[in-house]
Amino acid sequence: MSLKCGHLLAIIFAFGVLGAIILSFFTVKITKIEPVQDRLTGYPTWHGVYQGYDRQKNDTMRIFIAVIMLVVGVIGLKLVLNPPTKPSLITKFYTVSDDDNQESAISEVSTIDFNRSLVTYTLVTSITALASLIVDIGKLWSVIGVFHNTIEIIILLLIGSGGRIKNVSYFVWVLIYIVSVA
Repeated sequence: MSLKCGHLLAIIFAFGVLGAIILSFFTVKITKIEPVQDRLTGYPTWHGVYQGYDRQKNDTMRIFIAVIMLVVGVIGLKLVLNPPTKPSLITKFYTVSDDDNQESAISEVSTIDFNRSLVTYTLVTSITALASLIVDIGKLWSVIGVFHNTIEIIILLLIGSGGRIKNVSYFVWVLIYIVSVA
């Protein structure tokens, strides 16, 4: 009985939070923000100028982030191309079966695919940051941004599937994401 009450309270709380979020949209005053023109193409961007905005500081921050992520990506690339062979240095996912017919069998999967996707993510993120300097964040940049977000989806799918690709639905989910945002 107490478990059902707990579920009921969680559902009521979730709907209360959702209602509060929806109500908060009615109290917001929407201001008109004029988009900035892209330096290279002249197209409107997806951000505007606000008080205290300094384009040079913004560019410096993006260059710094891109360089740091590029260095981390190169170090990670070295590690995933030559993975450690010493057993104490190999990382693994440990999963427990949900099947009631079997005893709790713990299976372990190497995290090398997950590590490769993390390295790919850092390299694609640095490329995305550098691309945002060339073509400001807008319609042209979104083509590169889709690759960045697809890598995020791949990482989430690998985490959800215990570190391995179990069936073709993995590729279907990635394709659904790419088609829905393109």
